Amino acid sequence: MQTCTPQQYGQYLETFTVPNPADRQLINQGKVGLIFLPDSQFRYDRKVGYSFETAVSVEEGTHRRLLFIRIDSWDPRHRETAAAGEIDFCIPLAYDGASDRERLTSTIGFGGAWSDTRPEAILVLNSTWRDWFQTFSEGVAFSNPSAECAAFMRFGERERDAIRTFSA
Repeated sequence: MQTCTPQQYGQYLETFTVPNPADRQLINQGKVGLIFLPDSQFRYDRKVGYSFETAVSVEEGTHRRLLFIRIDSWDPRHRETAAAGEIDFCIPLAYDGASDRERLTSTIGFGGAWSDTRPEAILVLNSTWRDWFQTFSEGVAFSNPSAECAAFMRFGERERDAIRTFSA
């Protein structure tokens, strides 16, 4: 688990998307969580694919934990027609010339991403979400109140590990 300074903890909450706990619900007989986000923070598009990355951070000197979820999008048509080796897995770093947001993002502890993905949102979930995340077994979906569908993050072992660490 990553640690962060109190300053970083505050910057995460000020910089990234902090969903409102009132905009969540359980669906599919309690197996799936649904989080509604404002269109300005995430806009679901049924023409693209979505991938997710999770990370957990704890503030130095406290037990305050944050669960981060990065939502990336990708074009399925491009993946179908891409030449062999055109799309690869990479681990982004904060490079010279990076923006303050990019540098802050690099401190979170995310793994890599596919080279053809585009970052859509980084969600920051604090302790008010711990119990809620433990109530469903299959995954969580992200959408907007006016959207017909949602981007679904199925829980694999990495996501379950992050939720266990966040909830400990």
